[in-house]
Amino acid sequence: MKKIIEKFNSLNIVVIGDVMLDIFTYGISERLSPEAPVPIIRIDQRKFCAGGAGNVSNNLQALGIKNYLFGVIGDDSAAQQLTEILSVSAIDNCLCSTPNRPTTTKDRFIAGTQQLLRVDHESTEKISADLETTILENLKTLLNEKKIDAIIFSDYNKGTLSNKLVADIMELAANQNIITALDPKPNSIEIPKNLTILKPNRHEAFNLANMSDNLFGTKEERLGLLEKAAKIIYDRYQPEYLIISLSADGIAIYQDGKLSITPTAAKEVFDVSGAGDTLLSTLVGALAAGGTILESTSLANISATIAVSKSGTSSVSADELLRAIPCR
Repeated sequence: MKKIIEKFNSLNIVVIGDVMLDIFTYGISERLSPEAPVPIIRIDQRKFCAGGAGNVSNNLQALGIKNYLFGVIGDDSAAQQLTEILSVSAIDNCLCSTPNRPTTTKDRFIAGTQQLLRVDHESTEKISADLETTILENLKTLLNEKKIDAIIFSDYNKGTLSNKLVADIMELAANQNIITALDPKPNSIEIPKNLTILKPNRHEAFNLANMSDNLFGTKEERLGLLEKAAKIIYDRYQPEYLIISLSADGIAIYQDGKLSITPTAAKEVFDVSGAGDTLLSTLVGALAAGGTILESTSLANISATIAVSKSGTSSVSADELLRAIPCR
């Protein structure tokens, strides 16, 4: 697996989707407000990060993978902060700006290790046809200039991705034999067929299969239900690989009609914010670097394990991943 990681710096990956600014407001809470039964937080620190599709890009960059971020931001202070963050991170900014919608922000208020509140500022309306055209034309230009190894669709159901835009990009990718990956969200775009990687989490998988999960069943019963859901999803959307993230339980791979589980190695989960992005970034990077699906999911699982042990929307570096892989 070391050889896979060493190939990361030769890759070029496009990330397209819902870009946002993640804000983490840390403080101390020692009493309730006299005005309402809510805690008072005395703020000590605020941390600003690229979130959503930006977090996917940030994770790729931390792994040493050159990447290009496509999406939409507003014409506001959050957009300026996000642009500065991307510049410092040396992520290629291919974002479109519009005064007609705010930059999506998520502000989490944390006292000690406990998240007390999240405040969202966003529009979930679909972007305009003109913006879609601009994104597509900019992507075509990039594909003519660079050899792109993979395209990741980062869908947070905030309006950037539409059925038409995804279909047009899938056609471009098929013509150039480019890996495609999607982490789907419920009630958002129609999932295209023939993705290289379709990666829902367990909850999303049951939604896609129109099934109900049994949260209180035995381990065997829950595994059987998940395998049934996976078969429905695989037959319906026909991805090359169906990967289902299971949070603290690891990763499920559906292949050749069977479901296999790669368990997580996490000893302590501190914060799951953005861990799915970390998993997807590593998974796609490893596959684009020539890894098998088993090698790629194993690396992705290790990467996600490192991410959840950190506070906030965190990325995992190639060095961290190299230190964490088992010695062979």
